[in-house]
Amino acid sequence: MKTSDNGEDDDDGVGTTSSNPLMILDDFKSLMDRCGFRCIHVDQSNKMFLFMDFVKVKGSSGLSEKESFSAKPCIYKRR
Repeated sequence: MKTSDNGEDDDDGVGTTSSNPLMILDDFKSLMDRCGFRCIHVDQSNKMFLFMDFVKVKGSSGLSEKESFSAKPCIYKRR
């Protein structure tokens, strides 16, 4: 949410709390930790995509009842 010059809140509809991409990535990794997945590798060598490797961790507490999360894979053929 941004504040305009007249003091009113402008909601951009994105739903993020930060505009810094690295902070958003940290938030995503934290969410995945709560879901029971630990990030073991992040490949940022591609300028268009971010590749992340996760492993399932035993004994995770899972998400709280207030949180919900669903993800869809990006299916892209490397050339």
